[in-house]
Amino acid sequence: MKKLIVALCLLTTPAFADEFASPWSKSLKSEARLISGGNAPLGGLLAGIEIHLAPNTLTYWRNPGEAGVPPIFNFEGSENLQTAKVLYPAPSLLSEGGVMAYGYEDKVIFPVLVTPQDAAKPVTLKYKLDYATCEKICVPAKADGELLLQKQGGSSQADIQAALARVPKPAAFGDSKPLAILSLTRIADATTPTFDVMVTASEAADLFAEGPDAVYLAVQKSDERHFTVKAQDVPADMKTAQ
Repeated sequence: MKKLIVALCLLTTPAFADEFASPWSKSLKSEARLISGGNAPLGGLLAGIEIHLAPNTLTYWRNPGEAGVPPIFNFEGSENLQTAKVLYPAPSLLSEGGVMAYGYEDKVIFPVLVTPQDAAKPVTLKYKLDYATCEKICVPAKADGELLLQKQGGSSQADIQAALARVPKPAAFGDSKPLAILSLTRIADATTPTFDVMVTASEAADLFAEGPDAVYLAVQKSDERHFTVKAQDVPADMKTAQ
């Protein structure tokens, strides 16, 4: 009888919950969750939205490339939240059925810089995420959850910091840093806005270009330091803009 009572107690014990991570939201080809990163380097709190992808599956950067859907983040309903700024680690250039996509494979963490309304009170961060996962076909995915953010980070803190280190840093035009835009020249006789871009880099580099909404910037690599950037689907009133 004593053994039976012990067994019943074990069966009814609630599963261990990670106080530094929300439960996984599972989709067909992926799963996502919210994780805590403790104090942010420049004040406020640091969180992350982590996505794990099935093999041979990708998801997209904020500019998806020739095709695809960027992730959409929503933090409505959070408690004691002033702002939540999502940061995007540098993507990879991925071939997707003959077109080039900007995105991530395997897994990605999007760091989130969280500013409380009242720094003396805790923040309960609630998130909703709409994103796409693509293998042979693209499948829409959703995730949601909430987490009480703490000043101490959990086991994922180092992973968030690593993702934060991969977020591109601003560089002045013509800067002599290891990676920067050295020159940008518009090609005068092109029928649509086209530019020659020269970069300074200590090794082979990729260029990811973002334009105004509804304008896709196609990037072609000329050599290790030169790229041609061509605007596509440009509205008529923008074709002569500098």
